[in-house]
Amino acid sequence: PAEVFLLGTTTSSAAQAASLGMPYVFAQFLNSDATTMGEALATYHKCFDATKRKPPRAMLALSVIAADTDEEARQYASDIKMMRIRLESGRTFSVGSLTAAEEFARQAQENYTVTMHQMSVVHGARDTVLQRLADMQCRYQVEELIIVTASKDFRKRLHSYELLSNV
Repeated sequence: PAEVFLLGTTTSSAAQAASLGMPYVFAQFLNSDATTMGEALATYHKCFDATKRKPPRAMLALSVIAADTDEEARQYASDIKMMRIRLESGRTFSVGSLTAAEEFARQAQENYTVTMHQMSVVHGARDTVLQRLADMQCRYQVEELIIVTASKDFRKRLHSYELLSNV
């Protein structure tokens, strides 16, 4: 059977994964708040239930863009925005476009507000990205990294993955 992971964006999701003795993936591509990411991963490591007979397995799912130069990657990264929708009931969700936020709210049939946020994206030329990913892996004590390149331009997205394929 396939292994089950808990994908989360909060300290409470990290605590839940830890209490269940499950692997945890912090979805930075959905919540790019570095403080929350650090707290969530620290919570996971601190609270992991070792009686489940498996060691903790923490991972990061990161928004990453690689390009031929650091400047080119910086420009691509600046185009990536996240829409945070807050429903009247207090629930919040992140989506990639204003259209998606409006459709989500329409389906929820609640009043809402939408705020646009600049996404935190690991970006740069291949070697720059490699160094930043290695630093993050060490800092947050994660075994694996899952890379998401959210460029709307297919060629840029493909080229980013090609550059990263050798990392």
